[in-house]
Amino acid sequence: EMACKIGKIKLNKTQLIGLKYLDEISQKMTRTEMEGIANYVKDCLKIIEPYFLLEIVGSYRRGISKSKDVDIVIYPDPTYYN
Repeated sequence: EMACKIGKIKLNKTQLIGLKYLDEISQKMTRTEMEGIANYVKDCLKIIEPYFLLEIVGSYRRGISKSKDVDIVIYPDPTYYN
């Protein structure tokens, strides 16, 4: 970080944002936070593709209490497409 501040290395805008929030994005999120993200994606999906479903998988499905990411599978609603 110091090398960037004194101009020894140059970072693009995306890299600077990542560096700014590194501590925050390095922390694991709770199951409640994972559910919140999945619900947000689900609401967006209803607008874009109303006949598709979403399921949280990965560490969430395995019952892990915290994770660094949210694994989501999106698939066609079998009741609509059959």
